[in-house]
Amino acid sequence: VSPENNKEIKIDQIRDIIQFLKLKSKTGKVVIIENAEKMNIEASNSLLKTLEEPPEKTLIILTTSNITKLLPTIVSRTLKVKFSLLTDEEVKEILKIKGAVKKNIDMDILVSLAEGSLCLPEKILKNQALFNYAKDFFNLLISKVNHIEGIIRLAELIDKLEYEDIKVILTILDRYIYRKTLKGKISTELYERFISESKLLDRAIYKGVKKKLAFEGFYFKLVS
Repeated sequence: VSPENNKEIKIDQIRDIIQFLKLKSKTGKVVIIENAEKMNIEASNSLLKTLEEPPEKTLIILTTSNITKLLPTIVSRTLKVKFSLLTDEEVKEILKIKGAVKKNIDMDILVSLAEGSLCLPEKILKNQALFNYAKDFFNLLISKVNHIEGIIRLAELIDKLEYEDIKVILTILDRYIYRKTLKGKISTELYERFISESKLLDRAIYKGVKKKLAFEGFYFKLVS
């Protein structure tokens, strides 16, 4: 089970789990709740009794990158197992196995996005459009020509995305621009402006500003 549209895990999803666990099984059952910190209050409370008295031969696994966001009553009913971060080489090897090379995605960028975890790189592999949008925006940004039509078309595509997907695009852009800054191909001033404006863009879209207009404004502020 994972959050619907990358937003939250709802009570209906937990109820489905509870019903599933009531079914008889000779070998036992395993349930994995990904990003468990995204369970809303109703879902969390619904899961408590099952965690306290799970059916026989049942294993319930909750994964989270931020245990502090889980209800204390849930944390107290679980056995905590911490995993160490993956090294860059481990991430690279796993991504190769998953076909990253065939998808023609910059491996170094993917590895830098990982930060010890495969969550973000795997999301990009599943939705390569996010990587392509970031790359297109970057190319428009560094072009010496003001591509008004290009940014309008790109903003129209981005307008259809969910908020979480736009955050992924901004993260990819951050890596691109930062790496170019280190190589002296982009000024530190532009990178600092990107950091500042991307925070404003994130906040605006989160508050409901139309994504197309917000992204167009973001671009023009960076190239002005």
